Amino acid sequence: MLRVLDWLKGCGHQEIHLAAKGWGAIPATFAALLSDDVVQVTLKNALTSYAEIAESEDYQWPLSTLLPDVLKRFDLPDCYRELAGKKLRQIEPWGPAPHAS
Repeated sequence: MLRVLDWLKGCGHQEIHLAAKGWGAIPATFAALLSDDVVQVTLKNALTSYAEIAESEDYQWPLSTLLPDVLKRFDLPDCYRELAGKKLRQIEPWGPAPHAS
């Protein structure tokens, strides 16, 4: 994702609005934090927090979205607070089991 942002900048794009949905919202969150070129972020169905996954007996997020030992350093709400400065908009955030009935 960072390479795509670099490519967009190389093509002359400025003030990039990064939008992502579901599983893609997690890498988009990290890319938006790392890139100064991203000025606005919209996340739909983003995971609310890694702590909620850790505390849940049932979760529906793939293991590939879970970073080893992440909670020793930060949680997603920390990232979302930081992204408030980039006009973060969250639409229908998802908890551990978004499709559970």
